[in-house]
Amino acid sequence: PKALDIIRQIAGALQHAWEHGIIHRDIKPENIMVQKDGIVKLCDLGLVKCLYDEKSTRITTLGTTVGTPLYMSPEQAKGEELDIRTDIYALGITFFELVTGKPPYSHHSPIVVMQKHLTEPIPKASDQNSAISKATSHLIYRMMSKKKEDRPFPREVVETIEKILSGDIEVEKQSPPLKGVPFIRKKGRKKFLGKKFPRRRP
Repeated sequence: PKALDIIRQIAGALQHAWEHGIIHRDIKPENIMVQKDGIVKLCDLGLVKCLYDEKSTRITTLGTTVGTPLYMSPEQAKGEELDIRTDIYALGITFFELVTGKPPYSHHSPIVVMQKHLTEPIPKASDQNSAISKATSHLIYRMMSKKKEDRPFPREVVETIEKILSGDIEVEKQSPPLKGVPFIRKKGRKKFLGKKFPRRRP
């Protein structure tokens, strides 16, 4: 399924970044580019932070928050210290949206959305789309854990998805489309993911 492969490739990129002390801080569908050959790339590095660069502005200074509210982790919302599991949270939100057609938390007020990330229960993707396997839904759930200590690191996300795709873990009941998140905003031979479309019925 496309969603699994997209998330697998992005998680692989995050693992590489983490090994070099880098976190993205703004993972979301609009920053994911899918090339015609199926290669997925992460774009918009404007908020990237190098953890080992003493000149890099510390995210926790005066409780500063950086990121996009719909995909912002609880620790980002609170202005706490971040690591690669912060990106995993945003990737989990993106994963949820790719397979259900909508983000898990939404509201017209960014402040309310941030509060939802902090306090509302984590929804299960399989409750929104019955075509999603329990294994995939569980992975998404773990990626969206409120505490970053409960989230998997990128390498584990990659390995889990590879097991799902190979059949070593429960596989998809069917190959669900990217509901509500089609490829849009073409640029040359490349395409970007977007989200301003209603959910399509299978």
